[in-house]
Amino acid sequence: MRTATKLDGGLSTALEGLGINLNTSLWTGELLRSNPKAIERAHRSFVDAGAEIIITSAYQISFSGCKERGWNESEVASALKLSTDLAKSAAAGSEKVAASVGPYGAALADGSEYRGRYGVSYSKLREFHQRRLEILIETEPDFLALETMPDLQEVEVILELISEINARIPFWVSYSCNSENKTNANQRFSEAVELVSTNKDAFAVGVNCTAPSLISEL
Repeated sequence: MRTATKLDGGLSTALEGLGINLNTSLWTGELLRSNPKAIERAHRSFVDAGAEIIITSAYQISFSGCKERGWNESEVASALKLSTDLAKSAAAGSEKVAASVGPYGAALADGSEYRGRYGVSYSKLREFHQRRLEILIETEPDFLALETMPDLQEVEVILELISEINARIPFWVSYSCNSENKTNANQRFSEAVELVSTNKDAFAVGVNCTAPSLISEL
């Protein structure tokens, strides 16, 4: 019989429990620059609680989003690398690490990841994700965690980039949904699942940031 694997919990909740103020558009990502030790402490609290996979703090970190908020390119690249290093340090080799890959909408900091259909081109999505993915994969996490994905087009872009990088890294995708059968971009959830299930490196698909009342039908 297959057994369940325990993920960690909400990183922001754990950090707030440590007394950290997350009143910033970069959310937990800002701490990669200002207070990385707090992130490691939060990761370690999940390890101590029995988590078997630790998800990194890279969700909100992107070149375009961070540069708009005053970061330079070197700081963005360093933060992406540090996010994996902190999770690995907390895991101490006994737990697995999943590098978090947030959607384009997360960089806008206006709730767009809960709506999808950003109105941007395919090439814009590629530009947004490519370098970040390359750096995250270079940090050698055990997995990639594509989180809060509202839109099939964006997932298609990311899967294409992973294939082009030829990383052969296991990953999962979790979608955000607005009904019992639709993603937040109003695409059929069954099609979203099929897109992922046909990829040989995908090992799980699910939902997050979705109303609990919708989960059983999804």
